[in-house]
Formats: sequence, C-alpha cells, structure tokens
Amino acid sequence: MKITLFTLLAICCMMSCTPTFNGTLYRIQKDGLYGFIDSVGNVIIEPQYKYVSPFSDGIALVVHEVAEDASGYGIKYYYIDKQNKLAIDTAEAKDFERNDFFGQANLYFTRYDKLISWAMKFNSDSLAFQDLIFDGLSSRDGMILFQDENTGCWGYKNTQGQIKLLPIYGSAGQFCEERTVVKDGHRSCRIIDVEGNSKFIRDSGDEILGFDFQYRHGFIWTSGFNDYFLLDKEGTIIASLPGGLITLTAYPFSDNGYALVYLDLMRRWTYANTNGDWVTDFNGDGDLSGGEVFWDATSFSEGCASVLLRDGWAFIDKNFNVLSKIRYDSTGVFHEGYVKVRNKGGQWGYVDKNFNQVIPFRYSECGNFHKGLAYFRNRNLEGYINKAGEIVWSVARSSKLEIIIH
Repeated sequence: MKITLFTLLAICCMMSCTPTFNGTLYRIQKDGLYGFIDSVGNVIIEPQYKYVSPFSDGIALVVHEVAEDASGYGIKYYYIDKQNKLAIDTAEAKDFERNDFFGQANLYFTRYDKLISWAMKFNSDSLAFQDLIFDGLSSRDGMILFQDENTGCWGYKNTQGQIKLLPIYGSAGQFCEERTVVKDGHRSCRIIDVEGNSKFIRDSGDEILGFDFQYRHGFIWTSGFNDYFLLDKEGTIIASLPGGLITLTAYPFSDNGYALVYLDLMRRWTYANTNGDWVTDFNGDGDLSGGEVFWDATSFSEGCASVLLRDGWAFIDKNFNVLSKIRYDSTGVFHEGYVKVRNKGGQWGYVDKNFNQVIPFRYSECGNFHKGLAYFRNRNLEGYINKAGEIVWSVARSSKLEIIIH
C-alpha cells in the first residue's frame, strides 16, 4: 500500500488534534452512583458506588455502609485502585460519636452536623455529584489512617494495606508534606514524620490546645490559650500571633509566604507572614485599623488573591496592588492559570492571569481546574469542561436532587 506525503501529514495532524489521556481519573455520578472518567471523557470505571472519593496516591475510598445507633454513626469502607480492583480490604469501621463534636470528627474528618446530613443522603440515595466527605481517610504521602478495632487507637498503612505505623495514637491527622499531628491520649500533641519519628511534643494542657489544618509550604499553625503559634517542620516555634481562639483563625500558608487570617472580633480578614507580622499593617504601628483589613478575602494562589472591596471583588498581588479593573460578584482562586468569577447576574465563567474572559459567563456553578478539567453545572446539566470551555462529559442532573437541594 502506497502512503503519500500528504496522507502522512494528514495523519499527523489528526493525531496532534486528538486529546490524549493525562493519567488522571475524574469522579462522576450518574443515576445516583459514582464512577470515573479519564481526561478525554471516556468512562473508565462505570458508575456503581454509592460513595467513592477522588483518587489520591492511586487509590480511592469506597464507603459501602453507614449505620446509626444510640451513640452516633459508623461507616464501613475499603479502597480500590484505578483498575477498579480491590486495593485494601478493610474490616475496620470508623465510628463518630455524638459527644465527639469537637474531637476527631471535627478536626480530622468533618463536622458532626455535616456528617449527619451526609449520612442521611447516603442512606436515602440522594448524594449529589459534588458531595465530598472523609478526606482525612484518603491517602496522602502514601499513608492511610486506620483504627484498631479493639483499642480504638489510630495508626497508618501504606497504599498496599501494610501497617506502616502501629495504632498507638489516641487521635491522628492526615499526612501532608511528610508530616502530621498525633495525640497520645488526651493531652500530648506531637508532630511525626512518615517513619514515626517525633519532631515535637508539648503538653496540650499547658500552651498548645491543638493543631489547625495541615502543613503547607513547611509551616503549621497551633492554637493556644492566648496566641497562635507557627511551627516549622522540626516543631520549632518561629512566630506567634496574638489573640488565640477568641479573636482570630489562621489558615494555611500559600505559595507566596502569606497566610489568610480571620479576625473574629473585627469580623474582617487580613494576612500574616512567616515572621508573624501583619502584612497589611501599612502604617507600621503594630495594629490593624479599618483601612488595613478586608470585609472578605481568599488565600493567595499563583501570585494572586481576591478581596472584597466596596464595589465588589477584585484581584490583588503580593504588594496589594489591585490587578483587575472589573469588579465581580464572587470569585475563586487561581488554578492552572484560570480562576472562576461570577458576574452580577449570578452566572460563573473564567478569566486568565491577564483577566481576559476565556470562558463566558454561562454556568450556575463551576469548580477549579484540575489537570485540565473543571466541574460545571448549567441548570440541570452537570459534568466537566476543558480549558477551551468544551464539555468533555455531562449528565442530566437528577430531579430528585433538585428537590432535595432546593
């Protein structure tokens, strides 16, 4: 068979124009069941699970039973791999007690009131496309939390289901940047690495009450009676913020070295740096006045944050210069060079780093881009779009869910 140069060029052109699978699987929902597609919209795992988490470290959490008794709720779960094969067969059940509202169910998994709502939807087959829970049980840094059935203590397994750290901790958190926080009994807090080496220990009844969120960019916040302490990966206190639990909440650090902080008493937002200084203290008096805080704000991402001004949401840089001329009704944060924004009419679209409209305002709801795809909902249609705004996969939203949600 003779192949001409023109034919070869045509084949090459078609190959270059054909989307390629990037290795990521995206969670979908159809007829109340969850499955996964690839980055070009092919269904890789047919919808078959009442609840499954997104993949992390190559495995996904499947919850197959939720039960309620006099003490609270319990879940039974296991893990699958990307070939939809059983990766970790676990007989453990995680129990959430009603009196544990400020304990593990709040700090490491989810608020108990959110758990109740999720459990009711799970048992009535009314979970929505975007419903997510139990992120703390997903794998991070190749480590998965598990609970000993007899002692109730927590340990860690690897993604093959082998015990990596023995269940000796009274409570434990999810790994991030190869560090996590554990408690021995009710009082002693420790930072450990993936080998179980202790990096920090402090009597939580003395100064450290607990650890907020996870490590981000090498730092973690701890809350005390009168201050927020900033720790590095070795557990060394390198800075503090005044106020403690009563007057502020500090969020994880962004890639530019700023942490978003909510000032409870002022009901305003600001930013702190890794020295514990207020970066919006523009006059340098060590205090924050009305012109040095924001009504609302987001964390920095890819060099930008958005803040709520008098005339709407605007984007700023690290030096707090306003970058966007247009004011928006709401915004997200930048992911992969795009950010979702909402106009005054309540529709969402996307702009790029130059604040050019790259995907028109046409969505009722949308998400951040993750490896080329983003969730969207347009009235009763939902699914994923690519960065050209093209629908990669979609499904009609259940009328049952519309009734439940609205």
